[in-house]
Amino acid sequence: MKGNIMLVNKSHETMEHQTRFTIYSLAPTLLATETLDLIRKESSYHLLAFNRASDLLSAAAKSAPDAVLIQQTPPGITCLDMIIQLRAGDPDTQLIVVSNSDSLSTNPELEQFWRGGANDVIYQPVHPQELLFRIKRAITIRRISRIYEQLEAENRHYVTAAVTDRLTGLGNQRLLADRLNEEYMRTVRFGGVLGVMIADIDGLTAINDRYGHHAGDVVIRKVGELLKQGIRKIDTVCRIGGGEFTLLLPETGNSGLTITGERLRTIVAEARITAMIEGAEVVLENVRISLGGVNSSDKRAISPTDLIDLALQALNKAKSDGRNRAVIA
Repeated sequence: MKGNIMLVNKSHETMEHQTRFTIYSLAPTLLATETLDLIRKESSYHLLAFNRASDLLSAAAKSAPDAVLIQQTPPGITCLDMIIQLRAGDPDTQLIVVSNSDSLSTNPELEQFWRGGANDVIYQPVHPQELLFRIKRAITIRRISRIYEQLEAENRHYVTAAVTDRLTGLGNQRLLADRLNEEYMRTVRFGGVLGVMIADIDGLTAINDRYGHHAGDVVIRKVGELLKQGIRKIDTVCRIGGGEFTLLLPETGNSGLTITGERLRTIVAEARITAMIEGAEVVLENVRISLGGVNSSDKRAISPTDLIDLALQALNKAKSDGRNRAVIA
């Protein structure tokens, strides 16, 4: 049994459908005819040939293989180098080495292949049915790995969606609750101060009434974007409903809250916000925000909930004082 064959995923279909695998061979004429026939009979396999190991490796680099069958003495490259290069390309690729001997005891070099990243070794004499079985087993392992990867990706998606506001892409109330508790406990344990600020869009109801809820959504998205741009990377901004946003500002006392509040208020007031209304671009004038802030050194704030309540009180004062301003408790 000689020659290298590689099984590569040809089409990424759903888990419920059979995946087609392309088999690459460096020396197809050196493979037993019976073996080739068995491979060709498999509807999920397609046999192609390469004359050089470098071409096979190049193809593998472009499309990660599911499994690779490598003879112990491949032409133009050492078996160990081939294993290392393929393993570096995809850690989940199943690598099968076809030994030149009938056991590990008569071929100590095989131990290097195991350490280099080989998944399986098949000894001489190689029977076509056994080789096909090894290939199928390797593909099964690879399929399970892919299913696991897909489930992990879907899980990450659902976790992200669960804490993301659909309209703005910012964090939602669930994320806010988690981050607020984390940051508050950090200040309790290690000291420091946590600033909390709540911003609300002034006159959002009037915008909805005049231009429609589509325009209101445009304003909410834009204000959310501006707030995110106006804070530090260590800060958090979440939309908690309507035109209301909560910002968590670690290591920010009252002076920092005052500066941040005025900066955010100015950024929004100076922004040019437009929306398509009945096919025409309309400038939504006088979009403004009011802000209320507090920091965890306030003696009235003995819990995370107290910080939110005090920030809301400050926001209400900003509204009652005329809007378009920031009030710090």
